[in-house]
Amino acid sequence: GPSHVIQLTNEAYLRLVGRDGIEGRPIRDALPDIVGQSFFERLDAVYATGEPYEGRHQSVRLVRTPNGPPEEVWLDFIYQPIRDSDGGVAGIFVQGQDVTDTVRAAERQKLMIDELNHRVKNTLATVQSIAMQTARHHPDPQRFAEAFQARLMSLSHTHDLLTRSHWEGADLRAVLQHETDARGGPTRIVPNGPPVALDSAQALSLGMIFHELATNAGKYGALSTPDGRVFVDWSLADQRAPRLTLNWRESGGPPVAEPHRRGFGSRLIERNVRHDLAGEVELDYAAGGFTAEISLPLDKGR
Repeated sequence: GPSHVIQLTNEAYLRLVGRDGIEGRPIRDALPDIVGQSFFERLDAVYATGEPYEGRHQSVRLVRTPNGPPEEVWLDFIYQPIRDSDGGVAGIFVQGQDVTDTVRAAERQKLMIDELNHRVKNTLATVQSIAMQTARHHPDPQRFAEAFQARLMSLSHTHDLLTRSHWEGADLRAVLQHETDARGGPTRIVPNGPPVALDSAQALSLGMIFHELATNAGKYGALSTPDGRVFVDWSLADQRAPRLTLNWRESGGPPVAEPHRRGFGSRLIERNVRHDLAGEVELDYAAGGFTAEISLPLDKGR
């Protein structure tokens, strides 16, 4: 009838709506929690016109537990008119299925694809910048190929590290070790600091910074001599708005002199710290050994 009195339900329907004892009651009385979600109005239209209605991936909010909060589920369903012997609409047959898991899986997949697309675009932009800057500072094709490949491998190392955590982030010590193992590992580069959780963007930027610092140390600094060492110390301050301070200090290398012009490595370090990490950096070419002091907020949103 026009008030849509429920005459028959099965167990699947009762599980969906989270209640029983609804047979013999008008649907507006039995399911008051779906008022304003257009389902009653669609039933009215089917009853009035005799035209069926099919819903695909329709969202509905149901109170499925006593005094509980509304829960969102998605349904595929059809309202099919039931006709009497004279051809008039006597009732409506409602049939459907809960497709919540399917819808949520599709949403997760879309989020993953969107995130992948974003990361690929960022990575390609980074690679393009590395290629242009490397070519500018290495006009010789052989030197360009070597430097460019080394920087791509650095980027790849950090990507591998982040993949293990499903791109949720990485620990600072792990990023440092990944980028410096080829330069002698902990026997030549000595890390000292507490665990620091980096997000994926911070890990990528610091990975490239560590690569440039280690490369410069291997060419001109402490790691270019057998007895040279690099000490990397870091600490955290202000737990309410945590800030990371990191010191890269070289010792035992050849005498240091400030370069006549800034190379790509120093430009990359300064750009990544100031632009990508919203931090501060100071490079010091002291005669006793090169140092880099980096300070950055771990939560840029605060």
